[in-house]
Amino acid sequence: MKKYFLLLIGIFMLFSFSFAQEGIKDVSLNFCNDGTGNLTNKYTIMIEPWQQQEICIYVENKSSDDVVMKYSFPKASFSKWWNQICDTSNDFAKFLIDNPNRSVIISWNQSVVLKETVIAPVGMIGMYYGCLAYQLGKPEVENMGGVFNLVVRKTSFLNLFVWSEDSISNTIQLIPVTWSIYSSNKNIWANINEDWDLMLNFTVKNNGNLTQNVSLSGKLYNPLGFERPFDVTPKKLLPGDVYEVSVNLGIVPFYKWLFSTRVSVVGEPFFEFDVSSINEKYKQAILIKETASLFVFSWVYVILALIILGLIVKIIVPKKKKSE
Repeated sequence: MKKYFLLLIGIFMLFSFSFAQEGIKDVSLNFCNDGTGNLTNKYTIMIEPWQQQEICIYVENKSSDDVVMKYSFPKASFSKWWNQICDTSNDFAKFLIDNPNRSVIISWNQSVVLKETVIAPVGMIGMYYGCLAYQLGKPEVENMGGVFNLVVRKTSFLNLFVWSEDSISNTIQLIPVTWSIYSSNKNIWANINEDWDLMLNFTVKNNGNLTQNVSLSGKLYNPLGFERPFDVTPKKLLPGDVYEVSVNLGIVPFYKWLFSTRVSVVGEPFFEFDVSSINEKYKQAILIKETASLFVFSWVYVILALIILGLIVKIIVPKKKKSE
């Protein structure tokens, strides 16, 4: 009897998997109120604090079976390649009017339009990223409950920009780091690694409430004509994010003594929606420029210089005493 029961479970799981493979391409969810009449699976809303805005969700079932869909609003994060990915929490739901019934049955070859209301709580200013995650199953499986009620999970992206003219903050900052004996500027950390390469480190923070596309470039140089430019791959920073940048300038000719470096950090506001209604001053790039003297000459030369200086003092001081 146990053998037949396990076989039945196996057949049922195979059936569910088959539905998952077929159903995933036959059921689609999109946003339908972007103002163009087109459907999109990524929608960004620009809203002011305490303002409410209705969103339209269009679900279409092109399969030959009735489908039950449950949906929720988890927050989103980003991969290192800046791909938006969904979290497992339901944190983004705080931006929506509570709805206890986020479940619907869509008949085969039919479509439904769902409505949700977005609201921006007081104190929430800036860019927020979320998802509309939905689960698909068969109604009869859903009614049975248990582990088989989740057949397939898909996502669309719902982002929110909460703003008002007096609340937009477009700033970035170079954060001072631990003092380095090789640099005269706390915003530019310098060091010599074990391979005798000159390393520069910078810490950039997005202090505003706009997503920033941050780039960094600069040049190492000295009065004797030596120059070595450098730049860093741009990176998008969410509000509050910190970007630690490390630049390897290789081995520099220490015999040329003192070096200087000049660095420029540019932050460009990054919008995923129409910003024609936003004042131009909030769209302008932020530029930070810093310079530093770098004491990267070899300590061997320092020791030799001190020895020579000591010999000079030893020779000159006795002569002065004799002349007196």
